[in-house]
Amino acid sequence: MPTPSIAWLRMPVLNDPGSTAARSAIETKFLRSYPADAERARLMPVFTNRERFVRSAGLRGTDKVYAVVINRQGDVLARAEGAFDAGKAQNLRETLLQQRF
Repeated sequence: MPTPSIAWLRMPVLNDPGSTAARSAIETKFLRSYPADAERARLMPVFTNRERFVRSAGLRGTDKVYAVVINRQGDVLARAEGAFDAGKAQNLRETLLQQRF
């Protein structure tokens, strides 16, 4: 569960359909799933080549949810996959606390 002391974003990575109109339609449909302003404020859909993104982030696929700690240079500092687990959360927090953003 996210804590207020840690800045986080929900970042769905979607295959780019290739046109502004198609991206806008997908984003509009996606935003309907998040009606609250607070949810939308932390939502950043990314349109790119999804498989390339997965490989470059060192993820194992697209069938699970990932939590990823990324620095301002785009380096992946830590990652966790699957359902919430207190140990995984602690490892991510420790990585965040070691950084000077």
